[in-house]
Parts: sequence; structure tokens; C-alpha cells
Amino acid sequence: MNMQDIQAVFLDIDGTMVSFETHRMAESTVRALDAARAKGVKLFVATGRPPKVINNLNNYPFDGLVSMNGSICYNHNEEPLFKSPLPKNDVKLVTDYMKRGAGISAIVITESDVYITNRDEIMNRTLDLVEFPSLPDISIDDVVNHDVYQLTVCFDEQQESEVMPQIPGCHHTRWHPDFIDINRKGNTKALGIDQIINHYNIPLEACMAIGDGGNDIEMLKHVGLGVAMGNAHDSVKLVADDVTRSVDDDGVWHAFMKHGLI
Repeated sequence: MNMQDIQAVFLDIDGTMVSFETHRMAESTVRALDAARAKGVKLFVATGRPPKVINNLNNYPFDGLVSMNGSICYNHNEEPLFKSPLPKNDVKLVTDYMKRGAGISAIVITESDVYITNRDEIMNRTLDLVEFPSLPDISIDDVVNHDVYQLTVCFDEQQESEVMPQIPGCHHTRWHPDFIDINRKGNTKALGIDQIINHYNIPLEACMAIGDGGNDIEMLKHVGLGVAMGNAHDSVKLVADDVTRSVDDDGVWHAFMKHGLI
């Protein structure tokens, strides 16, 4: 891809734009975003987070949002372009398993709200890791009464292997050892990118994506130029077209510099 051909960049939040150490964007990242915008490049967020807990981007004026790993996508006015919740029967199967597992904890995400069910020490550690705001609790029996777009469940690998084959309408990604994100099957950041670029009439081959986690793999493979962060897992780096520096070493800035966006 010629550098001048990049028309849009899709950026993950945690571990990409935002450090797990500082919980904020580096000044170099903000400068990179500003310089790319000045050149007319459109900038989009592609994250597992729902809008309600995107509290670490300094209200930066992005051009749109792929949220909950593609389950809801928004335009620049925060209007939904696409919505796809989890099948209710699959939600019930997951919550039934969680009850049998003596109180496994999860983040429950609806279109407008975010809850915690079965709050425990693992969940508190997870919330500290990503510095979420304070979230209300929900009874696990009440979860299935909502349209759920994502479950972030504290499953270890054995629990994951037991549950996921039982819910064929869903798929999952793991970007941390403590938990997995469960979304409707087919809902990925790659699908979300397609919803956004169809709305804005941007060619896929003119898109760049940057990420670090397992939920970024599909989008890095999908776009014209996929860039893995230096702190990414090896499985992410293997599918990327390029690897930049780590989030704590100005990785986004160096990626933008190398590929001619600034």
C-alpha cells in the first residue's frame, strides 16, 4: 500500500492507544492523531468496550466507533449504524453454567448499561486493570431479561473449553488470562469495520488497523494494513503486516510515522 492511500485508521484502546500502566493516551499518541486528522485521515475506535466505559480517550473527536467487538457500531454523531445482541438462549446457557461454577463473575453489557454479576476478587482485579468507572451490580438471574451485547466472563481456559461448544450462536476472544469476551457469532471488529466503511464509502484496502489483543486479530487480517503493537501477543504479531513499538514506547506515533500518516 502506498502511504498516501490510507484513508482511515481503526485503533484499539487498551494496550494500543491507552497504557495499562498510566490508563491514558500518551501525548505522542494525541499528536499522531491530530497530525493524521490534519491530513484528512478518518480515525475510528475499534474496541471491546461499550461507549459507557470509554473513559480514557480525553473526549477525543473520533469519526466513529466499533464497540463491543463489532456488536454495536456508531457514526461520528454517536448514532448506531449496526446492532447485534447475543442470542437469549445462549446467554441463559452461559449464566446457568456460571451459577453451577459457584459464582463465576462477569461484566454484562447492554446497549445503554454495563453491570457486574457475581462480583469477586478476579473481577475487581479486571476492573483495576482497565480502570473502569464504578459499575452497578445485577443479579445473575436477571441477566437473561436484558438484550445483552457482550459478556466479559472470568473463565479460565478449562471453563472456556467446556462452555463455548454449548453456545453455537456465539464466539469468544481472549485478550487477558483472566477473562474472555463473548459476542454473537460473526460479530468481530472486522465486521464492525465493514459497517463503518460502508457508511463512509471508504475502500477496505485504504484502511489501517492497530491493535494488541486476541480480539484484534480479525481486524488486522481484514484491512489493507494491519499493525500489531510491540506489546501484543505473538499470535497477534503473526497475522499483522507490521509490528510497531509498545504502547509505553510511543507505538502509535511510530506506526503513523512509518506509514506516512504524519
